Amino acid sequence: MSKNIDQRFWSKVDIRSESECWLWKASETNKGYGQFRYKGIVDKAHRVAYILNNGDIPDGMWVLHTCDNRLCCNPSHLRLGDPQDNVSESVSKERASHAVADTGSELRSPFQFTIEPGPYERQAFKWERRADMRLRNSDTVVFGGYGLKLCVRDGSLSVEYQRTADLKVMLFNRGVHKIKTIICYTHGGFVTLEAIEWLCQQNITMYLLNWRGELLQVFSPRQNRSAKLAYFQYKAYETDLALNIACELVYRKVIRQSQVLRRLADQPVWERFETVEDELSRVKDVETLRMLEAGYAASYWSFFTGIPIKWEYRDIKHIPEHWYSISTRVSDISKYNNASQATNPFHATLNFAYALLEAQVLEAINVAGLAPECGYLHTSEDGANSLAWDLMECFRPTIDTIILDMFAKTTFHKGGLHSVAIWGVPIE
Repeated sequence: MSKNIDQRFWSKVDIRSESECWLWKASETNKGYGQFRYKGIVDKAHRVAYILNNGDIPDGMWVLHTCDNRLCCNPSHLRLGDPQDNVSESVSKERASHAVADTGSELRSPFQFTIEPGPYERQAFKWERRADMRLRNSDTVVFGGYGLKLCVRDGSLSVEYQRTADLKVMLFNRGVHKIKTIICYTHGGFVTLEAIEWLCQQNITMYLLNWRGELLQVFSPRQNRSAKLAYFQYKAYETDLALNIACELVYRKVIRQSQVLRRLADQPVWERFETVEDELSRVKDVETLRMLEAGYAASYWSFFTGIPIKWEYRDIKHIPEHWYSISTRVSDISKYNNASQATNPFHATLNFAYALLEAQVLEAINVAGLAPECGYLHTSEDGANSLAWDLMECFRPTIDTIILDMFAKTTFHKGGLHSVAIWGVPIE
């Protein structure tokens, strides 16, 4: 078996003298590296060359080119290094993409102003491993990265996505996978019609989120649209029942928010929240109800503002000041002056968790046969999941508690927040 792999691999390499580059002659990645399927996983060709010549690559280490030729597979031109070695080497040799000069003499990559590949890669690996352990016996699978490719190969579902350092490939065989839900959090890529049909046949639901953590679509085979039920839903919208439903949603949300505040406040500031039933009884229209709910929300989030976010001491100087603690739930870059496109780590993570909640609620709505666009508390907009947004209100405080607990228990590292948004939110 090993001999066959050796022959198959080296037949795709232009082998020359020991001092020359041995160029890969077969397929390449979109970044110019050779690629080769080794032990069922598509890996970079130069990594496979190193393994065949030297044995397994230690965890956390990269295979680096001393010749700066991405297609080179000459073992004498390859060496081991950590992610930071790779970044430092690329900058020192002026091959970092869009390298820019700093105010000093040091040449820096733009990644160092946002996410440094070295720290980010280490943190991504840590959080992915933690998520794998958490979901080890779960019926849920999470994919995070970019360049998603979901297709069917030889009757099995093939999932490929690019991470910072490598291409990850997973295969799921028909009938033995035990999967009920797939969560895709990627940037770019495609899903084939054959893959969608495979998911439907296997009764698997897929949640598709974009790189901002916003829900794009829920692909569920369990659709049960009921014209009669949707008719009664719309009829209720035209009666006083719509206001009663909206008031009940706000009541349940505020009561649960008061329970969250009991954990945060040193004094009984939540007493105002427990008088919500009296205030709701005086509401005569949905517009007034929305204003009342907004007032409660402002009070609720004010108690989160200023809660410290714990950072590794040596990384504090690299962290923006507005990341030191939880900010107000407003983003200056949001189109609607709300918390979308959050610039604070806590609220960004919270938005991602809310997107997963929206996906689960939307799936339940579709299974029940209701019309997701017909809501009672949120304004109806074309293409909006207004009913899902309504029903989410009852569960948001539960999500708030989960994320609060996670931030209270976690000391973050530079490069770790993007990773935690992908891997750190527990899926129930």
